[in-house]
Amino acid sequence: MIDYSFAQLPDTTPMNRLPIIIDEPGDYLTRSGSRVTIHEIRMYVPLPNGPLRHSVTAFEAKGAIWREFHGKERPQGYEIWHISGRILGTIEMPMDIVSKVEPAGSAA
Repeated sequence: MIDYSFAQLPDTTPMNRLPIIIDEPGDYLTRSGSRVTIHEIRMYVPLPNGPLRHSVTAFEAKGAIWREFHGKERPQGYEIWHISGRILGTIEMPMDIVSKVEPAGSAA
């Protein structure tokens, strides 16, 4: 018998049942600490989280990751995310969005 214990995968939650992190256009932070600006969220299935919301997986948030360009940080390129913050559907990645950037001067 082959021992597959080394290949145990973590208990994963389906993407459509993860909490919604990207809820409006604005600035967010990734797992690696990079800044992301979300320009558009196009909801293919309306909220709230009804049965249909859980049956559709769509990467509905569009935006750009901030990178250094000619000595200044700027949003570069075009990326898409699931509203749960995931950039890929199957695994966690450094460019997954994990939180919203709070505006300067806002009290927590």
